[in-house]
Amino acid sequence: MNMTDIEKNHSLRILLAILIVFAGIIVLLPTSSQAGELRVLEGTVISKYGKPQAFIRVEIDSPEETVFTDKKGVFSVSLPAGDYSIKIIKGRRSNQFSVTIPATANESKEFRLSW
Repeated sequence: MNMTDIEKNHSLRILLAILIVFAGIIVLLPTSSQAGELRVLEGTVISKYGKPQAFIRVEIDSPEETVFTDKKGVFSVSLPAGDYSIKIIKGRRSNQFSVTIPATANESKEFRLSW
């Protein structure tokens, strides 16, 4: 069974269309480095009077992460872009905050405590 030139041309066009669609999908898929790239959240914890709070516990929800501020009240943590709940704790006192880490940049934020 021989294919006519018209049938061959039609088959080639279909194959070419399929290849173009797959190439477009591959180009639009994020690379592995883009999909799971971490961003840095740098925070400064200050009292209600504006004084930096040293060695304060900072808890981040999902993924669970705990860090502590340094002597200048600064902490830093690497996280994927997204929305997070931040709990800052000293002894029996705590404050809850929300923060969004954008996909395109790191985030720097000041966390003013109620105490």
